[in-house]
Amino acid sequence: MSVAVESSMSRASLPIPTFSQAEQSFSLKKRHVPLSLSSLSNSSDSSPLRLSYSMPPLPPSKGCPPLSRVFHPRPSPWTPLSGSLKKLPCPKSVYDPSKQQSFFSQCFTNLGLLGRGSFGEVFKVQSNVDGRLYAVKCSAHRFRGNSERTRSVREARNHERLCPHPHILDFVAAWEECGRLYIQTELCSTSLLLHAENQPPGPGLYAEDIHLTLMLVT
Repeated sequence: MSVAVESSMSRASLPIPTFSQAEQSFSLKKRHVPLSLSSLSNSSDSSPLRLSYSMPPLPPSKGCPPLSRVFHPRPSPWTPLSGSLKKLPCPKSVYDPSKQQSFFSQCFTNLGLLGRGSFGEVFKVQSNVDGRLYAVKCSAHRFRGNSERTRSVREARNHERLCPHPHILDFVAAWEECGRLYIQTELCSTSLLLHAENQPPGPGLYAEDIHLTLMLVT
């Protein structure tokens, strides 16, 4: 009986702890008190330094890629590649870059398709600058990379350096537009195939003449 009384008295004598803020959770983060317009107007020491501590900047988004990866920079509508276009650009009365039409559509009148191949298409055109007839070769597809573009630009510049030559088409101009290569040359009256087919049959010297002509070009 005495043991039970002593145990009950020992339980009653133990102090019960009290928590002043038991309803709040423990956190190591610093609490930021939101600012109101009234508190800002009534506060006498609302300096920029105090505002910077009370209103931290928003953290950057981790799930959004940069704009340069979403919206790729738009290539220029056209870029002159030959010295002739760089020295004597198309007059503003003919080509207006603010219009939706391409450089090719504004500067030339397309008179029809001359030929098509794996390299691209060749059109018979009339220049809106001087009114003369020319041939314009357009690449079949857009550049698939920097290496392909470099090869195409080298082709145009090599053609420009070789001219004038009696056995090569006269080079007029070259430009890049919407990822494609355009080369403007003189307009021939016929093709090499039709010219060879229309020649009368003769001795074997004709083939040697063609070979000699090719050797002179190279």
